[in-house]
Amino acid sequence: MHVLARRLRATLAWLAARAAWLRTAAAAALIVMLAGAALWYVQGTLERVETGLPRDILAQEREIVAVANRLDDLLLGLRTARLTDADEQVSPAPEGPPLMDLLVRAEQALLRMRSTYNFDNLVGASAVHAIANPAVTDVRTWFEYGIGPHAPGSRLVLGLSDRRIAEAVVQVRQRLSHAQFSALRRLAEQSTVLERFRQGLAATILLVAGLALLSVALVVHQFAERKQASARLAAAKEVAEQASLAKSRFLATMSHELRTPLNAIIGFSEIIRDKVLGEDDMDRYADYAGDIHSSGKHLLALINDILDLAKVEAGRYEITLTPVRLEETIASSLRFFEPRARLGELRLVADLAPDLPMLLADERALRQVLLNLVSNAVKFTPPGGTIRISARPAAGRVTIEIADTGIGIPEDKLAAALTPFEQVDNSLQRRYEGTGLGLPLAKSLVELHGGQLAISSHVGAGTVVTFDLPSDRARAADRFPLPRSTRSGDPASLLP
Repeated sequence: MHVLARRLRATLAWLAARAAWLRTAAAAALIVMLAGAALWYVQGTLERVETGLPRDILAQEREIVAVANRLDDLLLGLRTARLTDADEQVSPAPEGPPLMDLLVRAEQALLRMRSTYNFDNLVGASAVHAIANPAVTDVRTWFEYGIGPHAPGSRLVLGLSDRRIAEAVVQVRQRLSHAQFSALRRLAEQSTVLERFRQGLAATILLVAGLALLSVALVVHQFAERKQASARLAAAKEVAEQASLAKSRFLATMSHELRTPLNAIIGFSEIIRDKVLGEDDMDRYADYAGDIHSSGKHLLALINDILDLAKVEAGRYEITLTPVRLEETIASSLRFFEPRARLGELRLVADLAPDLPMLLADERALRQVLLNLVSNAVKFTPPGGTIRISARPAAGRVTIEIADTGIGIPEDKLAAALTPFEQVDNSLQRRYEGTGLGLPLAKSLVELHGGQLAISSHVGAGTVVTFDLPSDRARAADRFPLPRSTRSGDPASLLP
């Protein structure tokens, strides 16, 4: 019966999906037909408008403008030359091209216009050529041979050339104005045609737009889930890339963390092996053996953190739930840090509610969380500070808070502090030693228990880390009247 119901629901879902696609296809087909009709109308109107455009007038207008500009340049060069003191130099002005070059450019512009257009059909270009060409020819003759007894570069020749070119420029500008007037008149006629076309096309565009919006809404509805899946995939990719980058930075800085205890182990062991201090200095050798032991424990702690976090990320970290007395676990964690606290002149305070229930948790993992968090608090709290651990049952949940009066974390670095392989201070010469795994590992272990971990901090005002365990685990633990379960293990694996 259940199988039949599932098949029926699947069939109805399939039909609903196909019906939506049919509606979308019908709307799309109607849009295509309307768009085809509109395209036919637009094509016909544009062909009529294109036929009436004054392209020939605008084309010859560009050539007339080019000729007029070259004549203006020549006229400016002539007037500049007339202002000079030299009588024998045609264009002594150093800031501009020689007059002969300007004359050649004007001739070239006339030649381009003459070779491009049929003057029998383009009266404007023909008239400009008839005006400008004789003027340019006269000026070239005067530049080459002069006028009577006057040399080519004399002031009289320059003055007559100036007047001749100025008259040609005035007439060319008149022809240009005539061409522009003709083009504007033709454009005004086509503007009237386009206005009627716009009015006729408005209704069609509105109809097509409405149908297009309907189709878009249908398509968006169909592809909403696909877009969401794509967004989730992109977000996961970005997270993976960030994690890869963080791991690369972590490996770059871990060499310092691993080499320090290894160098101590190798160095002190070589001193003992080679008996560098002689045969009888056993007290010094015993001290070095203790240093080797401490360095080995520290190195093991680093490796354990890395392996534990790797197991969590791979989903292979298994927790064993047993009844745990939270107050005893907190007390033993604080005792672990008492020597370091006395050395750093710090005060460790436990503020526990009297009615704490037993928890059903993995004792080793819970102890690991407490040790990591308290270790960070001790490390980043200056002398005279206080580290306080409080625990309260609230709304069926047990909330544990570790607060310190340390240096604090910038608000923009809080996310990095909870990210695996990230460090708030990740330079190679960090002021504070550490792998950057303490907070991320604690967060992962809390989440494995079904809890949540949060951190709040202000620079110079200290840090507060809060985590809780869900109420169902607290209620389940109340059913165990047995004493706290203890398990043996390597204490070094509990170090942060």
